[in-house]
Amino acid sequence: FVHGCFWHRHKNCKYAYTPKSNMEFWLKKFDDNVRRDDKVRKLLEEQKTKQLIIWECTVKEMAKNGDYRSELLEKIERFFLSTDLFMEV
Repeated sequence: FVHGCFWHRHKNCKYAYTPKSNMEFWLKKFDDNVRRDDKVRKLLEEQKTKQLIIWECTVKEMAKNGDYRSELLEKIERFFLSTDLFMEV
């Protein structure tokens, strides 16, 4: 999964801000998204499905920093070759 930091509420991320107007709408929308993400993650976990979540801010940093990109791609490759079922970057 590639998650948008804003929509999926990436913790402590500058892109996961809350708009000042219509806050009730936004808080409900974000809460619904996070609940759905948790539900899907648990279902896939029960099915022993390998899951990789890549955050939008990670993709942006990878585009700016070649060393970081190479390091992270190696980490992702190790994850896919491992028996681990979940990784978040």
